[in-house]
Amino acid sequence: MDLPLRQKVLASISRALWGEVFPAIRNVEFAVSSDERSLDIWVVYDGPVPQDDLDALSAAFAEVYADFSWPERGDPVISEHFVRVDAPAPVERRGDLVFQRREPKSAPDRPPGTGWRHVYVVFRVDERPTDSPDPNLWITIKEVLGSEASAAAEVSRLDSLRKGGRGRYLFQCAKARPELAAVMQQLKVDSEDS
Repeated sequence: MDLPLRQKVLASISRALWGEVFPAIRNVEFAVSSDERSLDIWVVYDGPVPQDDLDALSAAFAEVYADFSWPERGDPVISEHFVRVDAPAPVERRGDLVFQRREPKSAPDRPPGTGWRHVYVVFRVDERPTDSPDPNLWITIKEVLGSEASAAAEVSRLDSLRKGGRGRYLFQCAKARPELAAVMQQLKVDSEDS
């Protein structure tokens, strides 16, 4: 079975990109002319990029050139284009997408900058019961705090109160949506009131 040229090009460029994509690359696209005589490959990148990175990527495209090395037998003539478009500026679509990095987006119902944030979860680890693998029986979340310093202070305070009791207090950094952190804070306030 002979694949259409567009599918061959997509597979060829995808293979050439393996292990070559660096963080500044925003997307890679290609377009085959309607007469299938030319192939353009666009690499859109963000910010200043060392010339060595662009040269390495261009060298990787040698695999694409090798796959379509016979223009006299109908293979397309290949052109590479490296274009700098700094985020958050939109990238103009020129052809079929091979690679696109995830760009930060603002949801319409949420103002920018209200995505995930770091929180610090203070928890108690009791001696693990031998008869149950359920961590809910031996790990208890005590508090969710906004800074590492406040979590460390709370762990020290709780450790000083236990006076030889079983278990110990620890904290760990986690990511949470602001609304989740607010709910956790409200649960803490409610449990203190009861």
